[in-house]
Amino acid sequence: RPSPEPGAARDPRRKGAGEAGQQDWPRLQGPRRRSRGSRRAGRRGQELPPCHDCRPPACPLLPVTTTMSDKKKFVIKPFRPHCQMDSTQAQEIWKQLSSAIHEIHNQNASALSFEELYRNAYNLVLHKHGELLYKGVCKCVQGHLSEVADNVAQTPDEQLLNTIATSWNDHQLTMMMVR
Repeated sequence: RPSPEPGAARDPRRKGAGEAGQQDWPRLQGPRRRSRGSRRAGRRGQELPPCHDCRPPACPLLPVTTTMSDKKKFVIKPFRPHCQMDSTQAQEIWKQLSSAIHEIHNQNASALSFEELYRNAYNLVLHKHGELLYKGVCKCVQGHLSEVADNVAQTPDEQLLNTIATSWNDHQLTMMMVR
């Protein structure tokens, strides 16, 4: 580009035009709205006018939206059972759970619905029958372990270690299914 002649008028749009290094080209007014790497960033750090989607809600072109304080607060209420479970219903549910635990100990759990069993146990606890569930499970496990102990006690000495290892693995598997 040819350099301007001394004393010739400079283009007012060019940066550094004017006397003593002052800038004649005014920057667009307004707060800084762009971030680093923004698509709306102009050349040489210039600001572009705000678009409709970044104007504040007081802008006459955009509708005013409600704030969180204008809306109702969302509150999670604690669980309240719709109807109370009486002890006969709890005993009936416990009988189902007890028979399921015995099936698990007998390694016949393929016909069981673990989702239904879990829901029944959960409902017992929610309706304040957790003690019945806890004591019943303890009694079932103790009964099964006493049977296993009798079987281990009757095994010959040569097979004792294998029987204990098998019984322990079975116990771990059944306890994972019961819990």
